[in-house]
Amino acid sequence: MKTIYERIIPLAEAEKDRVSKHTAEKKKQYEVEVEKLYHLLVRYEAFLKAQNETGTVELLASQYRERARDVVKQQIERQQLYVTQAKNQYERAQIDLKEALIEEKKFTRLQSNQLEENRRTLALVEQNQMDELALLQFGRRRTT
Repeated sequence: MKTIYERIIPLAEAEKDRVSKHTAEKKKQYEVEVEKLYHLLVRYEAFLKAQNETGTVELLASQYRERARDVVKQQIERQQLYVTQAKNQYERAQIDLKEALIEEKKFTRLQSNQLEENRRTLALVEQNQMDELALLQFGRRRTT
């Protein structure tokens, strides 16, 4: 018959594994969002650089670049929100993982403590039986 800890610990381990995978997914999502933001910033910087390098440019091209730059700037602002959301989700997943690890360790420690208590109880019972056996043998020697 399984003890309660032998039934609970596999569940705690499974929960820890599930949360660990979830955390890894959130980390990957965060990294993807940061990378998208980086590429948008590089594009925006290229627009600024191109604008500074061209002195006298025809009006139409200049207006096009400004609109394109503004679009990229809006994309950057939106991407910063996505990055913040992904970061918050990743941090929450890390907290959940920490809690799952603590929970698993708690049950493992409780099981270990129970096994140690059982070992001590069995050793005490065994010692008492040995004492009784020694008393019985000592009593037989005195009567014979």
